[in-house]
Amino acid sequence: MLQLLMLSVYLADRRETAPDARLLPFPAQLADIVTLFDRATPEERSMMVHGFSDGLIDLQTAAELPPAVESDAGLVARLLGRAEGEVPLPWARELIAGASDVLRDRPLRLAIPAAAADAPLPKLRAALSPGRARIAVGLADGSWLIVQRRQQAPFTVLGIPAGILSALLSAGFAVFAIALVWRETRPLKPLSQAARRFGATLQPRPQPETGAPDLRDLIRAFNAMQHQIAEADRARTDMIAALSHDVRTPLARLSMRLRKADATLQEAAFRDIGEISHLADAAHDYAATDFVRLTECITIDSLCADLARLHAHNPAVAILPSTDRQIPVLGNRQLLLRALGNLIDNAVKYGGSARVTATRTRGEVAIEVSDPGPGIAATERRRLLEPFQRGDLVRQRNTTGGGEGLGMGLALVQRVASRHHGRFSLNDGREGGLCARLTLPIAGAAPLKTKL
Repeated sequence: MLQLLMLSVYLADRRETAPDARLLPFPAQLADIVTLFDRATPEERSMMVHGFSDGLIDLQTAAELPPAVESDAGLVARLLGRAEGEVPLPWARELIAGASDVLRDRPLRLAIPAAAADAPLPKLRAALSPGRARIAVGLADGSWLIVQRRQQAPFTVLGIPAGILSALLSAGFAVFAIALVWRETRPLKPLSQAARRFGATLQPRPQPETGAPDLRDLIRAFNAMQHQIAEADRARTDMIAALSHDVRTPLARLSMRLRKADATLQEAAFRDIGEISHLADAAHDYAATDFVRLTECITIDSLCADLARLHAHNPAVAILPSTDRQIPVLGNRQLLLRALGNLIDNAVKYGGSARVTATRTRGEVAIEVSDPGPGIAATERRRLLEPFQRGDLVRQRNTTGGGEGLGMGLALVQRVASRHHGRFSLNDGREGGLCARLTLPIAGAAPLKTKL
């Protein structure tokens, strides 16, 4: 690419500094020599032959030319042992004749000896090394001027000019290097795709260990990391499930014992026990998302209809119709209803109202729950998607009854989104407030490459 760039710069500069100069000067030089030979006497022609012949060009005059071998020269040479005459190169003849008005209407032959035509790739060798070809131009008196460009032996390798050979070798090396780098780095693409997939689902999928040694070590470490993170996440889920289950029995015994206490103490104690039971139920729901089968084909239209029926008594909830809601997603209806119900309850609790919309994009559907409330600071949003994380900003102060939430609602939505191979995010609303977006892949659509 650098050589092509420098060549372009050279040609542009040459066009400005010498606008009348030809890219290939030899045809113009040949035309001038032919014009001089037409006007010269025999004695002057003899002097011109000696004068123009040097280390680069050799001139001769002849009354007639060797016969032209029109058939395949290599076949003739193999049949007769030695071919006589010359093999014309019509494509080269047209190139030379078309470059000058003096040469266009004259008899002109550009040919190589028939014996040389038996070598491999004779036409290519003649193009790379002009000294292998002879040019014969008819003069005005019927004789022929024969021009032989001499080969420069010190600058050729196997008959190929050193510059051209160097360019060919450089191009070949570049192609080989590109192919080698592509082959060695090819496993990086599936590795990056596996990293995105694992980040969204936390389901380990070991990758084959291929490529260079360092790349194989990287893939091996990535596979080990997948299993370690998946095991840690599974252990956390099991711990939450065990705690939510085991805490119920002590709470039941405590409730039985508190019945003998006075009424004031019972009211406060039963309120605390209810909050602990609620927390245990939320933790159980969070852990149970890993054991639910996701095999049901659900349309967004039916999902929104279920949400409207569940929140029909609440005028603060508005589920807006969409022009394209017959969109299928694969998953579990109860999990999706529970996740969207949490978002709607949060929006009503903290923002006063909830607005639900569904929008289809290429290969995905985005369900948004918006509220006009105070929103959540951008620095807090990622933290609130983890279990048992409570907001400590303005949305907390809008709660009634002094409750601060259990810190499981948004974590449950995040877990449901991961199980459905989707995404969950908290964003600023278009008109202020908070916009919670649950994005799900459409059933049967190709997955999009997303940046996590």
